[in-house]
Amino acid sequence: MAARTGGAPGDRHRAAVRHLEDHAKRHAESCEAARQWLALPYVIDGVHVDVDDVDAHFAQARSSGATILSEPEDTGHGRSYRAADLEGHRWMFDQRPSAVT
Repeated sequence: MAARTGGAPGDRHRAAVRHLEDHAKRHAESCEAARQWLALPYVIDGVHVDVDDVDAHFAQARSSGATILSEPEDTGHGRSYRAADLEGHRWMFDQRPSAVT
């Protein structure tokens, strides 16, 4: 059983994500391939989240100040959009086909 080590829920996760992002940005300073990877609008370096209503989620994210990387779109696996939060973390939100109306 894991014991909590103190701090607010999610603090360790946020710290780990910040560490990885900082490392990727430092690497991009000297590596053209890494610079191109970070410039992509796709979420290959972030978090994927399934949501019940991607359009409603998109509207809330936009009104909350998220940086929109792509508008909601129909894909081969449902409906999705991509955004970056206020700290620059990249997210992809996906609604599975069974939930798309």
